[in-house]
Amino acid sequence: MVVPKSVECFELTDDATDIPDWVKDCLDHQNDMTDVTPENSMPLLVDELVRAKIFSSKSEARNLIKNHGLSVFCFEAEGEPYRAIDGTVLNSFSDKKAVIDNPNIHWTLEDGDVIKTGKRKYFIIRIKEN
Repeated sequence: MVVPKSVECFELTDDATDIPDWVKDCLDHQNDMTDVTPENSMPLLVDELVRAKIFSSKSEARNLIKNHGLSVFCFEAEGEPYRAIDGTVLNSFSDKKAVIDNPNIHWTLEDGDVIKTGKRKYFIIRIKEN
């Protein structure tokens, strides 16, 4: 991690007359910049689970994840074994490697993925094509 030696700050107001050059450069190129944070590239798994109506609220999903009660089995292709989110091959639907323990993980549910909640409740994801 790089720690800056100093930080310049400038407050942009409507009547700003003495704008530093570095601020002018930023303003000139602001449309060229794209935000590539993980939040914009992939949604939170909790959001996906609520959107798929597996949970009625994000807090319900987070609580189950914090209590190690949620597993995700990722479908690769027909005839291929299911995998955990990290890519590990899973042996069965009771494999502990599929347990999600971080409620802030980013993931997009794909067609064929299996979600296990609790000990015996399974959901298979089917993506509807428009």
